[in-house]
Amino acid sequence: MDAERGAVDELSYLAIHQPGVVRLLEDELGRGDGDALAAGLELACRLLIDRAVDDGVPLPRLSSTELARGLAAAPARPRATPALAALPVLLTRAEEAAVERALAAVRIAAAGARG
Repeated sequence: MDAERGAVDELSYLAIHQPGVVRLLEDELGRGDGDALAAGLELACRLLIDRAVDDGVPLPRLSSTELARGLAAAPARPRATPALAALPVLLTRAEEAAVERALAAVRIAAAGARG
């Protein structure tokens, strides 16, 4: 139950502080059975919360423009994220690539926001 509560808190954090990221993930991963979107939300939460903890302050809200630039700069075949393979979801290779690309876009936008 505590793990579920933690996941809800993380998703709430993402929706409140980074709505652009949620929209990007919905646009890029929202088709199919929902596993790709679930994976993207989980990993984006981890990425952004870990960055906030490491930096000691929350990341500024990422705009749709910054995220679009991140998506444009993301490689077509980004590096694999080991955490993706550990999630309890079943993804096709195309869905895996889409999740990796969306996460790369968030990483790039976050790096640009921090300067």
